[in-house]
Amino acid sequence: MKQILITGKSGFLAQNVVKYFSDRYECIAVSHQDGGKLSEVCKTCDFVFHLAAVQRSTMDKDFWMGNVTYTYDLIKLLETNHNCVPILFSTSIGIDKPSVFAETKLEAERLLREYSKKNGVPVYVYKLNNIFGQWGKPNFNNIIATFCNNLANKEPLIVNNPGTILYFTYIEDLMEDFDRVFDSNGVVCGTDGYLTTSIKYKKTLGEVIMALGNAVNRYSPQDEFEEKLYKTLSFYILEAANAAGDYHTEL
Repeated sequence: MKQILITGKSGFLAQNVVKYFSDRYECIAVSHQDGGKLSEVCKTCDFVFHLAAVQRSTMDKDFWMGNVTYTYDLIKLLETNHNCVPILFSTSIGIDKPSVFAETKLEAERLLREYSKKNGVPVYVYKLNNIFGQWGKPNFNNIIATFCNNLANKEPLIVNNPGTILYFTYIEDLMEDFDRVFDSNGVVCGTDGYLTTSIKYKKTLGEVIMALGNAVNRYSPQDEFEEKLYKTLSFYILEAANAAGDYHTEL
């Protein structure tokens, strides 16, 4: 059985990767605190999903340690153990705007592309848009998770500009993209050196809120985006119910 190393253990993407792949492969997820475990798994893994990232902090050094140093350490462990395996690296459209986050993610990307060229192994850099689904972190960097969490907890939705247009991708669609890359044997096409999600939904924030309102009012979903949005809302409603000790609540 192939062994997959997944960084960013408690993160939105990592949790979904473990759920999606664990029925077919041995999935070992690690956090930045699992230094010894990371070292051991780098000896035996067949593929790496490098999903760990520092996205917010008040201190610049946290970005450099979490995004650059951690990537450097991962590469060195693989090379030291003569186990230079393919890596899928997640970055985001956030790198297009100047910030310490963007600077450090681009530097981590540079290190990984250098690793790929030096060792002759594929590195897949996924430039992600707004991903939504179960385990997204509300009030952090996931607008749909925030909306769903607020509705589930009967809190207001605050939107300054409902006309804002964003591109959304459902987490299970992204997992299918990741699966195709995992099975590709290095034959994957991208644009400008990046892979992007195969399914995107162009929506205004107002349209998202309207669809969520329809879900709350138990109207039937009108399209596949709304079906996926309803599933996501159901997850947060169950999470809120479980936290409150109400195990009979559903959408």
